[in-house]
Amino acid sequence: MTGHISSYILLHLLWHRYYVQAAVHSEEKITTVLSLPQIQKLNPGSHLTFTLIPDISIPGAYDHVVKGATYIIHLASPLATGNSIPGYLHKDFFIRPAIQGTINLLKAADIAGTMEGLTKHSLLKPISTSNYIPFVPGPYKSTFTTYATSKVTMLHYTEAWMAQEQPAFDVVYLHPGFILGHNESTMSHRQDVAKAYVKSLGLSIFGNQSYILGQSSCKMFTIGSSVKTIHLLINISLTEATFSIKLASYKD
Repeated sequence: MTGHISSYILLHLLWHRYYVQAAVHSEEKITTVLSLPQIQKLNPGSHLTFTLIPDISIPGAYDHVVKGATYIIHLASPLATGNSIPGYLHKDFFIRPAIQGTINLLKAADIAGTMEGLTKHSLLKPISTSNYIPFVPGPYKSTFTTYATSKVTMLHYTEAWMAQEQPAFDVVYLHPGFILGHNESTMSHRQDVAKAYVKSLGLSIFGNQSYILGQSSCKMFTIGSSVKTIHLLINISLTEATFSIKLASYKD
């Protein structure tokens, strides 16, 4: 819960007086969260507890965490800056934990039997209303390409698992773009993303459905031998109507 968006979602959950059990992979992360001025100001007390999960890819990693939980927000995915991870380790660092961690969480939620909903974070998936970004097995040119692929992979595996197992809970898929707070190049504002995550926990939100958190017109950048800009028109009416929010513009 120490990432750019996860810490902001945590604040929104606490503002709404949810009881949150945050899964982190080290004691250092707990210290980081508790040292945030916003968290200290809220003084959440019993509304915020922590559970250590050093490796989300280990079978049963989430089993003890989700017992008694009503909702899950799943944001965990390995992320590295620059090209700090060698290419030959990309699959083990990004792809494998994304797949196994997701499956572990879905299985744990199913076993717990108390779940009403699970909300997953993914990069923008739809290119149009009928086409998905395909999974590409690699090799990958950069750590960001592999990271983005891990998000797509998580989505494919989640949808396949849900279709096969048909659990009692629904999954809400939220698809923001880059989340940079107030920045003219951002595609999704963190306020919009955090609000949508909190609202996704309500029973009035239709599950097993994707919602795009971004602008109706946005720029997608592809980086290879040169930088290319692709302009896309995206229908965000479903998101705005479902969550009763007006997604912020670049100027906002």
